[in-house]
This record gives sequence, structure tokens and C-alpha cells, in this order.
Amino acid sequence: MKKRDNKYNFKISAIAAIISAILFLPAFIIGIFLVLQPNNPNIRIFEIIISVIGVLLGLVVIYGYIKISEYEKNYFLRVMCFILIPLLIISTIITLFFKGYLVVLYIFIVIYGVIEILFGSALIKLKKTYGGIALSLGIMYIVNGAFYSSILLFFLTFFTSLTTTILEIILFFKAAKKY
Repeated sequence: MKKRDNKYNFKISAIAAIISAILFLPAFIIGIFLVLQPNNPNIRIFEIIISVIGVLLGLVVIYGYIKISEYEKNYFLRVMCFILIPLLIISTIITLFFKGYLVVLYIFIVIYGVIEILFGSALIKLKKTYGGIALSLGIMYIVNGAFYSSILLFFLTFFTSLTTTILEIILFFKAAKKY
């Protein structure tokens, strides 16, 4: 019974990552519209809806990483997951409701980037169990984190984030097979 439950936990995390990948382009387009029409209430409502869905999906994905960290006894990954949870929620709140405070937003972007770099290094430690997928995923998180932290290269995360999400999906399906 326990093995079957674990399989479903990882599949749910994989499905959450799939939905995130599907919502990636609409979220990006809404972001463009927000820049062009910052006071449009309809676009603002879509931004809030997509952001809340994104946070919920992100929490499900992080839960999958927490389960992997338990099975692999990767304490560093587990700690990084528990750091990511409040960071995800706080950064979303700041992005949605404190747009005028660019300094605070930039500080959170840099912090998020550093956390992604550390998270990527924790994922690389899964290479022994998950092979090249874990290595590639860890490297992508490190690249994303570097782009976030630099702020000037932030726009490049559009190209790397989708790849990272696809690698997450593969990792979670591999975990579902393994456990």
C-alpha cells in the first residue's frame, strides 16, 4: 500500500508540473499585457488567478521534492524545500501587491536566485539515483538562479524555466516508477 501511495504522490507532483508548463505561456502573455496596461482590472484579475494557481501548483511540486528528499536521505534538499515554501508565497504576494516597491522586489528576486542555485546543487546530489535527469535539472536550477540573481539576465528565465519544468516532470515520473 505504501509503495502505491508514493507512486501517486509523485504522479500528482508530475501532473502539477505539467499544468505549470501549460500555464507558463498564458502567464507570460498576461505579464506582457500588465506592462502595457498596468491599470486594466481584467488583466489584473487574471494575474491574481494565475498567480494563486501557480503557488498551489508550486507547493505540490515542492511536496514531491520533499518526498524524494526523504527517500534519498538528502537533508540539504529537504531544507531547501522548506525554505522555498515561504519564499514562493512571500515573493508572489510582493509581486502582486507591492509593485511600486521595486527595491523590495529586486531583493526578493536576488534571494530567490540564490535559493535556486542552492536548490540546484541539492538536486545534483540525486545524480546517483536518477542519473542525467537529476544532473540536468540541478544545472538548470543553477542557471535559472544565476539569471534571477543577476537581475539584468532575468528575462532569460523565460527560456530556461520551461526546460526546467519539463525535466521536473521526467524526474517525478521516474520517482513514481522507483518507489
